[in-house]
Amino acid sequence: FAKVLLVPDIVLSLKLELESLNRQGVLFALRKDVEKATNNFDIENIIKSTSKLTSKIDYLDTVESGKLDLVLTDREKLIKEKLSAFKGVKVVVTDRLHGMIFSAITNTPCIVLPNSNHKIKGVYDCFLEKYEFIHFFDKVDLDKIVSLIDEYLSDNKEYHVNLDDSFNRLSGELVNE
Repeated sequence: FAKVLLVPDIVLSLKLELESLNRQGVLFALRKDVEKATNNFDIENIIKSTSKLTSKIDYLDTVESGKLDLVLTDREKLIKEKLSAFKGVKVVVTDRLHGMIFSAITNTPCIVLPNSNHKIKGVYDCFLEKYEFIHFFDKVDLDKIVSLIDEYLSDNKEYHVNLDDSFNRLSGELVNE
């Protein structure tokens, strides 16, 4: 019989050197495809309310369509640019799995909205729910989301995700095979 282990997305094992940053503003990393589950009206209301709290709002997609032929050095540069965007803000609002994961590995507070395939909810429930700075919303609660964004914009606490136990268990099993 095959042994099966539930382990986090391997990206969550990435250890980044996080120099002291002057984090500013909010980053929206939201879907525009068929997996989007939050309606445009709710997204527009979150953005509109956020713009009353900060003038620094950025938008980013974690997917680079049409760039599959990038050489390795270009891929690394692109990933570093994306991670820098996450490291440079006070809070991220996302409905993308890797938006949540990039927030976690850059220790950036994150508001997570659902998507249509429930992958993001599954990873959150299994591995990230215990971290106080990552918040999953099954449905949009505008007042609570805006309150959290406001809280993180004025917050200077440091946050950390550590899933070493999960990855150590996996590496132990690989070594024993």
